Amino acid sequence: FDNAALRFVGTPIDLGPSNEAVYLILYGTGLRNNGGLNNVVAKLGNADAQVLFAGALAGFAGLDQVNVWIPKSLAGAGEIDVVLTVGGKTANTVKVNIK
Repeated sequence: FDNAALRFVGTPIDLGPSNEAVYLILYGTGLRNNGGLNNVVAKLGNADAQVLFAGALAGFAGLDQVNVWIPKSLAGAGEIDVVLTVGGKTANTVKVNIK
């Protein structure tokens, strides 16, 4: 929580060294029957992001997981929108903070 701004602020995601990949893991419901990764689109800010997996989360009935690669080009972006569209239906937008 940022007391000065009186709002919640996410902990910045550190993208680390250039030779390491960093992924954003999203959880939701109704994502598993998506017809393939071609039907799953993620946008991080204005950038298209590669979705590596979208399906059932093992051990949790009804819970699905989406793994999204965060491109290094977003380093220093600050707070950005995350927009996930599955089968033409867009989920609620969330925000992340990129260091």
